[in-house]
Amino acid sequence: MKELQEDIDKPLDVKIKYLAISLGILALGILSTALGSLICFVLFSYLSEEDDVFKSSSVYPLTLSTSLVLFIASLLYHFLFFKKKSPEISISAESIIIGKDVLKYRDIKKIYVDYKVPFRYIFNQYVDGITILLRDGSEKIIYPSHYHKPWELKTHLIARKKGKIPRPIHIDRTTKAMIETEVFTYFKGIPMLNFFGLFFWIPISTFTLIFCFSLMDGNFQQASFFFLLKAIWYFLFSIPLHYVGISENFLIIKNHNYPWRFHIYRKNDIKLVILEIVRIPTLYPENKLIRVITKDNREGRFIASLLNEEKWHELKKSLSQNGIAISG
Repeated sequence: MKELQEDIDKPLDVKIKYLAISLGILALGILSTALGSLICFVLFSYLSEEDDVFKSSSVYPLTLSTSLVLFIASLLYHFLFFKKKSPEISISAESIIIGKDVLKYRDIKKIYVDYKVPFRYIFNQYVDGITILLRDGSEKIIYPSHYHKPWELKTHLIARKKGKIPRPIHIDRTTKAMIETEVFTYFKGIPMLNFFGLFFWIPISTFTLIFCFSLMDGNFQQASFFFLLKAIWYFLFSIPLHYVGISENFLIIKNHNYPWRFHIYRKNDIKLVILEIVRIPTLYPENKLIRVITKDNREGRFIASLLNEEKWHELKKSLSQNGIAISG
């Protein structure tokens, strides 16, 4: 009885991903500084030729000092931006504390998890988030990706709102041996008939040819450069080349170029599969994103950009026919 009371009273203090956010802030600072420095260099170079005031000044010291100011300003801006988006969270039996706001459960109308929420940064976009809708019509938004163990955060929010004790849901690990007798139907695209496939293989083929010719000419420095470039291109642009297999009992996610990597899910362990097309300015302009959410609220994300519209709809239909809840 005492242990039960301790479970009820014990709050969950959600830990913020300080390291990941810090590295992100640093990367954004470097990126914005590099872009700003390039613009400043071009501008100062032009002014040094046209304006008498700038003729006596060196372009490089001006650019360097401006870059330093830009870098500090960028770090400060992103620090304040993400600090606002990542408040400390504590979930107890009586309330949810988000930053300085204390939300009593009686004041909460509904909690939405695994939904898209607005995230305004440079341009408006929608990302995965948790929305807490209050009875007065206001809402609080939490970005789970900013916190450690987001599945634990979701589990506690759902359980506490229902007045239950949060219990971790255990899902047994799956292995390759479990699917040896399974017969899978695969949903995959043909790389040579797809923009993403061509975008991958044409540069890879070009780099390989240059690498071979460089070796034949004895130019090992050039060969090393193109070998490295080929390796970077291979690993970077293989990310969106996933495909899906469905059997009687399992769902498997594989990658065309990473044969050693695969993710196996029991169909009974899957809570929801979200199929969405993400159109935002990224390295991959149109991403067919597959999000597999298991019953313990953990989530796997896979880009399957080789799937054409026909295969995409066939996948949706097959998931539904196999009793897997889908959204999108």
